[in-house]
Amino acid sequence: MLARFILMAYCMGTMTQALADDCPTAVRLTQEADSRPLPDRLTAYQSARAACPSEPKMHYREGLALMAASRHEEAHAALTEALGGVTRQSASPAMRLDILGRLAENEYRRGNRPQALSGLKIARSFAQNNHLNLPDWLTLIQKDLDKQLDELPLSLAEMKSSLRGMRDLGVEPAVDYRVLFDTDSDTLTPEAEQQLRHVADSLGTGGGKIRIVGHTDLRGTAEHNQKLSEKRALRVATWLAGYNPSLAASLSVLGKGMSEPKYFGDSLDDHQMNRRVEFVFSN
Repeated sequence: MLARFILMAYCMGTMTQALADDCPTAVRLTQEADSRPLPDRLTAYQSARAACPSEPKMHYREGLALMAASRHEEAHAALTEALGGVTRQSASPAMRLDILGRLAENEYRRGNRPQALSGLKIARSFAQNNHLNLPDWLTLIQKDLDKQLDELPLSLAEMKSSLRGMRDLGVEPAVDYRVLFDTDSDTLTPEAEQQLRHVADSLGTGGGKIRIVGHTDLRGTAEHNQKLSEKRALRVATWLAGYNPSLAASLSVLGKGMSEPKYFGDSLDDHQMNRRVEFVFSN
């Protein structure tokens, strides 16, 4: 489960525990460097981390600077060390969520959509389990990735990679698409059918059953939205089975109405993003 990923980070963090730390020097180095240009700041953060390797904040600062410098492999390592440190020290869930989010952001910034989606999934699961809200900066990244999927659904290779990443991290493998319907209707628009053609080409990669889950926005009554989400999920499943009959035996449907919004704002954009269809994969 989610704890497996945290435990892995914990183990990696304990491997770098120093015998003797000079944390006052590390704090001084970071304070002096915060306003400096990125190359100087990165050098100072690396020196601070070397001086006080047991303090996860030092790894975190270094990770952010490495990400800003587009040194993504090193950023991933530093942020993973930071996660291990906060897990070892039983730091606040909010701090752990922030680091999980930065790991997802690092993949997003390097253009790795499958791993960014996996990272976002684990951050969202952690937030839900600990009754936390996603930070605004992470919500913006999530929204941008959702919009990318609207325009260009995952390829076959990307779908395989994303689902594998979610399974490896112990979270439920699932991908959201904002399938377009006519207003207050389960009729697919021409744009939705074009999108579903791309989606269908990658749905046979889950290695088992595929549950199609309909979601609505937060407007209207719960009863109306529940029925609408069920009809929309069934419409998508019916269309996919007609387009690719080999999928028919794998598909099931579920409606969740307005019970699980992805975005909690009241803007038109938030409402549009909440009207989505989720594809959940099980072995």
